Amino acid sequence: LKGGGAEEEPSNILDRALRIVPEEIIGISPLQVATTTNNANKSSEPNSLVRAKTFIDLPFEASVGYDAFVDLPRQPSWSPFLQKVVFLDKKKMNSGWTMNMLGVKFGWTAKFTTRNRRRKIIAWESTSGTWNTGSVQFIPLDAAHANSNSKKEQSRQSCMLVEVKAEAPRAVAALFDKSTALQSFFENVLIKGALRGFRKVVQKEDISIHQKAT
Repeated sequence: LKGGGAEEEPSNILDRALRIVPEEIIGISPLQVATTTNNANKSSEPNSLVRAKTFIDLPFEASVGYDAFVDLPRQPSWSPFLQKVVFLDKKKMNSGWTMNMLGVKFGWTAKFTTRNRRRKIIAWESTSGTWNTGSVQFIPLDAAHANSNSKKEQSRQSCMLVEVKAEAPRAVAALFDKSTALQSFFENVLIKGALRGFRKVVQKEDISIHQKAT
């Protein structure tokens, strides 16, 4: 940590984060994350803008993923750094978010800019507080990309595409000596960790309910 006393190395920060978010959730070991971060630390140019563009294959239908993700108050169940998410209006277009990242608590309000169930696309942008914007799309996978030999199971697989940009609060950015270390943490721990958590939670809690409903 910057300030009085010795500065904390980025790898130690990430190890501490991995004690909060278990390895089985984010799917990456402390050694892998620390190595990724240390290799990224090549620039000392300060920059608190972080971004991620990634995807994850899901063992359930695109509609199941969409319905789970758009239910915003559920977000903390697969993103441990999130403390609370609430809808702020009856139409559920505006929301309030509270996050605690490595001891730094901050928040923002946001609105849906796209919420299209037919196309399985969700997009948002912040309206106050910590600036961020992003989109999520759930795409059905064709049989050529499915892992199962069963046509029924093949039709139940999808891909989740995510793109997020955010301005890290100063207190969070101050935890990292290099902007590339902050970027690596954002992409590999925060975003990819949340995606793996999402897959695990929805697979456990939503698939059987959806099957009964259909």
